[in-house]
Amino acid sequence: MAAVKFVLSIIATVVFAVVMKKLATVWDVFRSPVIAVHAPGPCIRLEGAEGGSEDLTALPDGRVFISSGVISSEKGKMLLMDFLDPTHKIKELQLQSDQNMSDAHYHGLSVWQDNETGELTLAVIMHHSSGEDTVEMFKFDEKKQILIHSKTVRDPLFYELNDLVLVSENQFYVTCSLKWSLLELFLHLRFGEVLFYDGSRVRVAAGGHIFANGINISPDHRHVYVAELLEKDILVYERQGDNSLVLKQTKYVDSGVDNIEVDPKSGDLWVGAHPRIGTLIYFMHREGQGAPSPSQVLKIKTEKGMLRDVIEVFLDDGGEIPASSVATVFKNRMVIGSVTSNPLLCDIKYSK
Repeated sequence: MAAVKFVLSIIATVVFAVVMKKLATVWDVFRSPVIAVHAPGPCIRLEGAEGGSEDLTALPDGRVFISSGVISSEKGKMLLMDFLDPTHKIKELQLQSDQNMSDAHYHGLSVWQDNETGELTLAVIMHHSSGEDTVEMFKFDEKKQILIHSKTVRDPLFYELNDLVLVSENQFYVTCSLKWSLLELFLHLRFGEVLFYDGSRVRVAAGGHIFANGINISPDHRHVYVAELLEKDILVYERQGDNSLVLKQTKYVDSGVDNIEVDPKSGDLWVGAHPRIGTLIYFMHREGQGAPSPSQVLKIKTEKGMLRDVIEVFLDDGGEIPASSVATVFKNRMVIGSVTSNPLLCDIKYSK
């Protein structure tokens, strides 16, 4: 009996050591704290998103929708800015709905524009105080500048939703964790999934992810990109006829990748990333207080939907903008969003 206990204690010690080493690697414990700050040009901090700017996306005309309040104690907000507005003013959009959404925190968002009518559909993930996650659909009233609620999508598979991408007016892919998401974080288990909503029901499109985060789609809608924050890679999936996903490429980028934006012309990816995951987790746990988490923006060139060169466009120690989660580009300017803070607007004077 004593021998059995001894063997079990050895096994437990080895398992603990392996897990701790893996966590130390994932959380960048061994990485040098030195950060060489650089940007593609002059940058200015915007005001009006004090609850954070966790996700944002730009339209072809330069308008940018922003979700705010994912971890803030402040009320969640939907915001709008315009690259072409010289004042760079961010304004809050009013929500017209017969539902009470005042308790919600907004997370990933996506916008679909009808090519014929120009009508805009916006979908956003809402985390409710009850613990429920839903996807809320809105129509954007151009004249009144308000979001009119059109639909709530809820499903038993919805748990800890993170990001989504609309593929039509009423269909989307969304990333999520299972109820054991803390095990994903601490034990590095593959419980994350990509779900597909076809307009009436939700089903699993792909599984086996470690903390599936940002998601987006190629301009031709043939490939879906999924960011795995803890694995520090981006997965390229090929869409099938039934909207299931088949893995075609895994691209390691050595940073905690968050939300993904796709250039509608070149198909290149712009990715908000966290070069110090351990610092990010501590920073978010304290709701943006204390030493800031460093920020990074990556540009990933594509060829026929596959990922090629990875270019670091922006790197900051958290002083200019902490915990960068997303970046989008319009002409020669870039706006970077943050989990906890106002966005940063940068000129692109030089970039490969």
